[in-house]
Amino acid sequence: YTGFSELCTVTQSGSVSVVTSIYGQPNVKKFWFPCWSPDDSKIALAHYDTVLTGHDQVTMEVYNVSDGSLAASIDLANHATPTWLSWSHSGTNDLAFPMNINGSGTSYLYYCAPSSGSTPSTNNVPASASAVWSPDNSKLLLDNPLKTVVAFGTSETTISSTGFGAVDW
Repeated sequence: YTGFSELCTVTQSGSVSVVTSIYGQPNVKKFWFPCWSPDDSKIALAHYDTVLTGHDQVTMEVYNVSDGSLAASIDLANHATPTWLSWSHSGTNDLAFPMNINGSGTSYLYYCAPSSGSTPSTNNVPASASAVWSPDNSKLLLDNPLKTVVAFGTSETTISSTGFGAVDW
């Protein structure tokens, strides 16, 4: 492994376009959890890099699909580890993601607007694996335990105490 990571799009006919790429030392630079904006013009992802600090330093980045330019870069806290990214549907412009801070072992649901200078915030709702927006953006579906939570709120409804892996509406 060379430390090379690419963000690509693939058309239905199979043609591949590279949006952006990074190259670095083995296992120190990589893109994770890409998700599309509601209008398909941008892709948000987590960019992991251990070169600067010796431990995971994660930046959330937003790329313009048309030209590969970096539209936004959101610095996450040292040792922050998101486990999923989910962009809200049309009508709002927010990202939701479970994130563990400082290796505490507990992840919480965070939100931020996908623009430079955004600061992720949380209402301290536990969220371990994945989070996806409901079609009308009023709730998020979380895994492990399987539950819904009112968007930007703390009201939770548990559906099952068992986790199911990646979930979707």
